[in-house]
Amino acid sequence: MFLDVPSEDGSGAGFLRNVKEMPRRPSIVTARSSSLETAATALKTGACDYLTKPFENLNLVRAVASRAIDRCRLAAGEAPLLEEVRRRNEALERANRVLRDLAIRDGLTGVFTSRFFRETLQP
Repeated sequence: MFLDVPSEDGSGAGFLRNVKEMPRRPSIVTARSSSLETAATALKTGACDYLTKPFENLNLVRAVASRAIDRCRLAAGEAPLLEEVRRRNEALERANRVLRDLAIRDGLTGVFTSRFFRETLQP
């Protein structure tokens, strides 16, 4: 997604501060101003790149757009992976609780082991 920053205040920084409220953040911000403040604010809002107009090098624009597309594809594939990691972490936590219980209780009687008492009473 491209976002063209209006330049009525010279930098567009005020406009970019409102971008943080957008549900989908821009991937590439374009502006007539080449101020460092505007570029930094654009990147802080979540943009992956910043271009100044007029575009003199179309190969640069193509490369920036390609990077933005790659970033969007990666972000789309990230959600299922994060969910899988969350599920596996929960399963690991359950298994660790079972193993801890097996390590401190007798399997037949369910009574705490001497190891448990030694570790608990150690200063």
